[in-house]
Parts: sequence; structure tokens; C-alpha cells
Amino acid sequence: MQLCASKGPTQKRGSGGIWKRRPAKVLLRRHLIGLLIKYGLSIVLSDINLHSDVLSPNQITDLRVKENISSLSEIISKINQKESSVDEGLPVPKTTLEIQEELTSESAWQKYLRYFLDPTEKHRLDDTFATALINLLQQSNIVDPNLEINWNSVVLRTEPPADTSRPDLLMYEPGKWFTCFELKINSDERPGQTVNHVLSQYLGKLNKSDIPAEHHYYLYVAPPWAGSGEADLFEAVPWDAYDREATVKGAISEVLKNPDEDIPQRTVTQIKEFRDTIDSVTNMSDIDEQTRNLTKLYIENKESVDQVLEAKENYAEWFFDTRVPFALNEEYSPAYWGNDWKYDSYKGYTKLYRNTWQPGNDIDVHLEYYPKAEKLFGGKIHIRFDIEFDGEKWEATDGRRPQQVFADELISILDKDSLPNEAQIREKESSKIHKFSDIKYQFDMESEEDYLQELQDGLNDMAPLVSAVDDVIDRWDSIVKESRG
Repeated sequence: MQLCASKGPTQKRGSGGIWKRRPAKVLLRRHLIGLLIKYGLSIVLSDINLHSDVLSPNQITDLRVKENISSLSEIISKINQKESSVDEGLPVPKTTLEIQEELTSESAWQKYLRYFLDPTEKHRLDDTFATALINLLQQSNIVDPNLEINWNSVVLRTEPPADTSRPDLLMYEPGKWFTCFELKINSDERPGQTVNHVLSQYLGKLNKSDIPAEHHYYLYVAPPWAGSGEADLFEAVPWDAYDREATVKGAISEVLKNPDEDIPQRTVTQIKEFRDTIDSVTNMSDIDEQTRNLTKLYIENKESVDQVLEAKENYAEWFFDTRVPFALNEEYSPAYWGNDWKYDSYKGYTKLYRNTWQPGNDIDVHLEYYPKAEKLFGGKIHIRFDIEFDGEKWEATDGRRPQQVFADELISILDKDSLPNEAQIREKESSKIHKFSDIKYQFDMESEEDYLQELQDGLNDMAPLVSAVDDVIDRWDSIVKESRG
């Protein structure tokens, strides 16, 4: 079966080297093309008998992948719709700490965290926030999932003195468990800081020996890029991170999901303010909710997505190594193409040239384009004409190098108005490679035929340049002799 897709009118890029976008399609659809073509799947599932007694195991697997991707596409569409509903361009009011110029003050964040963790404070949350945080830590196996807590017995201390250091917070239940917090906002750990917390026998009045060793918990609460501290026993608990569940902001979100009616509005406002303060520093605001959701979606569907991405890369490799050379010699040949044209592939780029364009003594001229998967599926083609000098160094009597002599000769005979408006002609360049002309195209990629047609159109646009190059090549020996006096 063939992948069927209608072809719309072609459009070229605007001037100035900027990609001109064609009608936008779902990006994921482009990634699917490689899988669909490689395995011979039709876009329309109804064209295939889905009974297992008819399909091979490979076909069944491929169809399951496609069905999963189809579901993913629907979910991504909903995520994008939600994202587009966020107001853009509106000023974001400052948080209290920003107004007070205390946004990165560790002591200010310490006070926030301690206030909401303490069930005895006047916020009337009781242990709601503390329980939410502990639950997330238990779900991530940072804290023993079977640990039972009597919040009426829990003690909180700010900066209790240790042997040679002071942790930011200490929360413990006498005789049962303790949690030592080291908080970081915009600074690194001092040398040996967390190691000292672990080695200290006492944290304030708490003797660690009175607590079972399996219930000693050390938390390094910091931005998501900060790691977990120098001491191995410290666990990383980010203020927020899109790929982690156990975060301080995660606990806040749990509290705000279904706030108790008895919680004062001022407390709700304050805890939202704490959340917004975290966003201001970690840059993991609600605008990044899309990233969070898509990452979670990828993790849940990793096998199917990876199969599609692998197929895309394999297809692109086959397409550029096999399909394009064949097409240029057959149904998608440029007007000037013939048996004397060569297609040489290198890592990251491909040269197109006539045999006569590389006389071998000093000049190598060729068209060049970039066969990469992201350009194929992104609907982008970039064609360039290069003049390279790879022979014995010489200069014209006026100091010009060989590639500049060739370029100047082209300019003298080339009607630049015959090239597309977007062709960028560089009239002066004195490096080993003279990048004489660039043209970029962007189009709506729905099938391999779309790409091949656009490549053919782009190469046809270079026809006046090709003709001028043929002329200069024919006269090159005499041009060199004349320029060198």
C-alpha cells in the first residue's frame, strides 16, 4: 500500500534568509510518515483487515503503535488547547518577596516552609501541607511508605545547632523519626555542609541515637538543577521539577486541589503566593505545564514513541541514500540534469555537480544541500552553491584568490534577476570556500513526493546559475592565465 496525500500549491521562502512557513499541520503527523511508509501502512485503518488471522505479528505490532500514536495525538491536541488558553503578553504581578527584594533569600523561604509545615501555626491548615509533603516523599520511597506519624507529637526547629553546622529545618517525632532539611535557592552548598549535618550526633537537642537509623531522613530542597547535596544520605527534593512528583510545589498543589472550607482565604492566598514565589525562581511555572504533561505522556508511551522515532530516522537514511538519487535521475530530474551529474553523499551534506565542474587542478564547484531527518519531516530544503579552492595556492595580479576570481567571473555574466528573489548572492568572500548563493524553501510535508517535488523546483530555480557555471568552467584555463598575468 502507498501513503496517499493530496498536494497543495508550492510556495517559496520570502527574502532575507527567513523561513516562510506553509500551512501548519500537526507536527506529530510528520514524524509518523517514516513509520507509515516504512511498514506500508495506510493512513486509513479501515483499509486493513484487523483480524489477527490475516495480519502478521509485525503488522499487528505496527497497528498497535499507530493506534497508540493516534491516541497520543488527541491528548497532545487537548494539552495544546489548554496551553493556548493561557494569557500571553500580560504583566505578571510581583510576589511579596519580589516587592521586598527578598526573592532569593533563603531565610525568607525557610520561614514560608516552616510556617506551612507546622500544624500548630495559625494558618488553620493543621497538618494538611505537612501530610501532603510526607505522602509524596513516601510515594517516591524517600520516606518509608509504612511510617505512621502522630502530628500532635511532631516538633519543628529552625536552624538547630549541630556539631559544626546548622541545618535550615528539623522536623521530628521523638523516638520515631526525623527529617533534616537543607534549603538552597540561588547558591551552592558550602564545602562539607551536608556532610557535617550527617556526621553530627546532635541536631539541637535531638540525639540521633534515640531515633532508629532507618528513619533518619535528610532532604536537600533546592532548584531542580542543583542535585542532592554532597552527602550521599541527602535526597534531592526540588522546589519544583516537571519530571518529579516529590516536590514542595507538588505538596502545595495537593493542598489546593480540594481546600477545606474551614481554611481561611488569607491562608489560601498565602500558599498560592508561596507557589508563585517558587515559580519565579525555578521557572517551572504553569506556562510549563505543557512540558510537564508531554513529558509524562512520553514516559507512559515511551516504547511506541521510540518505535516511531527510530522508524523516522531509518526512513530518512533510506530516503536520502536511495530514493533521492533515483528520483533525480528519473521522474524528478531538473531541466538541466543528465548522465554527467553526480550525487555524492557526505556526513551531513550532499554535493551535486557535473563531471566537468571539478577539473581537478584547483577549483571544485558544486551545488550542496543538507539531507537530514529534521529537514525532511520539517519540510525544509536549503540549496547552496559553493566555490572551493583545493589546489596550489595562487593569487591574481590584483590579489584575488582563485575562488574570488571564479565568483567575480560568474557575477559578470549572471543575470541575477533570473534567480529567485530569495537567492543570496555573496559578491565578496576570501576564505577557502566561497559560499556564493543560498536559497531556502519551506513547505508542507505530507508525503515523500512533496519533498522530491520541492527539491526539483529548487534545483530548477538554480538553472541560470548552472548555465553561468558551465560557461565559466569552459573558459577557466584562459581566465586563470589572464588573471595571473
